[in-house]
Amino acid sequence: MEFEVLGALRVRHAGVAVVLGSRAQRVLLTVLLVHAGTVVSTDRLIQALWGEEPPPTALRTLHSHIARLRGALHADGIERLHTRPPGYLLDAEALDAAEFARLLGAARDADPERARHLLDAALALWRGPAYAEFAELDAVRPEADRLGALRVEAVEERFEAALAADRRDGLVAALQAHVAEFPVRERPVGQLARALYRDGRQAEALAVLRALRERLDAELGVEPSAPLRALEVAVLRHDPQLVVVSVPVRGLPLPDTALIGREAELARVAAGLGEHRVLTLTGPGGVGKTTLALHAAHGSGMAAVWCEFAPLTGDAVVQAVAGAVGARRQPGIGRTESLLTFLAERELLLVLDNCEHVLDDAARLVTEIVRSCPRVTVLATSRAALGVAGEWLHPIPPLGLPDSPEDDTAPAVRLFAERARAVRPGLELDRTNLRHISEVCRRLDGLPLALELAAARVRVLNPADLAARLAARTDPLGAAGARSLRAVLDWSYALLGPAEQRLFARLSVFHGEFGADAAETVNGEPALDPLAALVDNSLVTVAESAGTTRFAMLETVREYGADLLRHRGEADAVLDLHAAWFTGLAERADAGLRGPGEAHWYAVVTADLDNLRAAHRHTVAAGDTDRALRLSAGLALAVLYRFPDEVVAWGETALTLPDAPAHPRYSAVCAAVGEALTFGGEHDRALIVAEAALAPLPPDVAARMPLLKIRAAVALYQGELDECGAATTELLALAERFGNPWYRAEALLFAGLARTYAGAPAEGLALAERNLRAATDAGNPSLRAWALYNRAEALAVLDPEAALLGYSEVVALAATVYSVFAANAAQVGLAALHLRQERIPEALEAFGAAVRGWRAMQVWHHQRTTLRALLPLLARVARTEAALLLGALERGDPGFGADAAAVAPVAAALRAELGEVAFARARAEGSVLGREAVVETALAAIRIGAGGTADPPARTGRRGPGDAASGG
Repeated sequence: MEFEVLGALRVRHAGVAVVLGSRAQRVLLTVLLVHAGTVVSTDRLIQALWGEEPPPTALRTLHSHIARLRGALHADGIERLHTRPPGYLLDAEALDAAEFARLLGAARDADPERARHLLDAALALWRGPAYAEFAELDAVRPEADRLGALRVEAVEERFEAALAADRRDGLVAALQAHVAEFPVRERPVGQLARALYRDGRQAEALAVLRALRERLDAELGVEPSAPLRALEVAVLRHDPQLVVVSVPVRGLPLPDTALIGREAELARVAAGLGEHRVLTLTGPGGVGKTTLALHAAHGSGMAAVWCEFAPLTGDAVVQAVAGAVGARRQPGIGRTESLLTFLAERELLLVLDNCEHVLDDAARLVTEIVRSCPRVTVLATSRAALGVAGEWLHPIPPLGLPDSPEDDTAPAVRLFAERARAVRPGLELDRTNLRHISEVCRRLDGLPLALELAAARVRVLNPADLAARLAARTDPLGAAGARSLRAVLDWSYALLGPAEQRLFARLSVFHGEFGADAAETVNGEPALDPLAALVDNSLVTVAESAGTTRFAMLETVREYGADLLRHRGEADAVLDLHAAWFTGLAERADAGLRGPGEAHWYAVVTADLDNLRAAHRHTVAAGDTDRALRLSAGLALAVLYRFPDEVVAWGETALTLPDAPAHPRYSAVCAAVGEALTFGGEHDRALIVAEAALAPLPPDVAARMPLLKIRAAVALYQGELDECGAATTELLALAERFGNPWYRAEALLFAGLARTYAGAPAEGLALAERNLRAATDAGNPSLRAWALYNRAEALAVLDPEAALLGYSEVVALAATVYSVFAANAAQVGLAALHLRQERIPEALEAFGAAVRGWRAMQVWHHQRTTLRALLPLLARVARTEAALLLGALERGDPGFGADAAAVAPVAAALRAELGEVAFARARAEGSVLGREAVVETALAAIRIGAGGTADPPARTGRRGPGDAASGG
């Protein structure tokens, strides 16, 4: 059943509207959808229907309305509306607001082109204001406002993706309309100025920025932020960085709640980010450092990436930051150097949350970033300073306390009242209640987390009762900071029943989010009821994600639970249960990733990365070779697409554990490591790993299959087609013997490509057709995409028009499961085919997509090959840029075979066209360009060609570089 709230409320089942009989039912369903997956009390539902003065029959009437609503939602026999004391819980398996949030989150992790499509899909879900009919109800307004703010953010993310992808059609007009609607929002004004500047409209860009400056001064009495002031200076100076297309990074989490009482702090942090390279928010646990950092990052106007350190140990810091920004380890250099190389050419805000327990490692990395990456700003949160040079410390104080018992404007009172009304909408801030609330705020020292935990108790306690109970438990000498929070946690824990106390301590083994099934596993007994109680008491948070309910604990609360677990003497046993669950998850993911549910399982593994990391760490520390190898083997496919370097490192570590070579999954982990090395271009290392694992294996065992695939892949990439054929013959025989559809398809893929590249495309096509049948039988989208690519490569020689359709089909299918390697390989095939047929605009577009794709994947060896193929075309449309690229590509690996042969005539033609001096200068300048500058040079040249500003044609009578390209 589908629930739609991004507009007027709609409910559909199997495409047919579900009729709700009355306004009361619509109100009730709306309030339940606002809190889908959590219990909504009868008091809150009554207040939503009748306000502060319900009739005497309110409870009986509510039950009647609920019964009718339950019947309407039970049309297909599935129970969705459940009675759960003290109210009701709604299961909303398909909610458009949840899908919107999922798409928005996915867009933050995507390259600009995919982000555009994801954001288009997200915004298309909106039919009007969120919860349009009932947005003014107290129980609905906060969520409606939050979704409305996210919609605005999605629109601006869509503009940012268009700028990053350099998609300009209609962009200025759309930005102008958005700025007119939100005239004092800085981010879209900055986006509009950048778009105008790129269109050559510098005066208009300056006028837009100056108009905002005047508006802010007149209406708010403030200056633009430091980033916007810097943008104005950059426009004035014609800063070349303004035309550089930004590099996508993983985005920020979405704020769960509004920022209350921190307006002045937020302004100071924003100002600090404009003046300092490293800004650290310090303060005790629970003071709100993370929340403030999140809001500051969202308001900074900078491309930002969030990295959570809470689940880490020190040795994982570099890997975690690399995974967050998307930096892959490059061949021949270590992880830290690869990360620094990646960041050196990028401009972004790097937010490092919860640094205190990895302080030394975090400080070392930040020091290196400051030294090597001049356009990266670091915003850190920590209970102690990092101690790096140039660090600007910003201690976060508790929220301001009331000046008098009746003061309802103090930040601490505002926060408490907001959270209390979330669980008790009818709470009045009369003089009596305010006096007791002020007392609570003083006893808890204005510490935000302590206030939120106490406010959750207003569901069952009046403010007077709450103040009295806190007075009885609080340190009479006056608790402060962490001690006041500890007092509230002690009190909250003491009020739990035995089942809830047991579960609370055991949930502390989780890092990040977790599901109900995992919670029951570590609990060792049913957990849904105590889990609901922990949610009701704000000790566990809950979120809805694409119909799946996920839970989490704030880090300070989790640490408290971990202390309890240690004191109970249960930590090791529960960590074993946790590791067992996530080892099983990895094994289920391995099967799922090979089937039709591939995209779902990538999302599952990604969502549980923090817990998989913790499970790996525990199994290694415990010397549990079995689980460490099973976990690493289960993630073999995931490493290629999501977080390869870190998970590959897990496998490398697992291989060193005692008795690992004798374990049945040893060869599978070797294969996972080897395949990741192959993907990254380290073919020799990959082959060493694979051959060492193959050597002791008998010739007729299934464990040889993934290792033979590596042998075949490396041979294909290195042009050793006979060796590739021998490996695929052995692999296919084993796959047939063991009835393994996955490796049958893999064997036929490499066999077909080898025959096509050996000059026998008809044989390659026959093998590709077998490959396609095998992939279809396996039901896996990525396997099918690769089989279609196999066929398109053969058809590119035999039937070019059919090949164009085939490559396009690969791109479309691979995009549905984030199979970026297959999609990009197909883009290269499209580009080459368009070029051979002299379809220059289409060739430029496909080359641009391929160059951006390899950059996003950081697969430099494929990028070099693609740029060599692009050179002959660029020599026709952007000769100076082509000469720069030639100089860059000649540095290091010169290529071999057809690649190297194709470059020689291009160099000769460019020298003749540009003249010896200009050609030599451009070539020398290109030879010192960094990788990112090389990519930007190529993309700029593609834009020149697409804009119709080609250089004059070559002189008559001389063979031009384009002729060399058209020969293949």
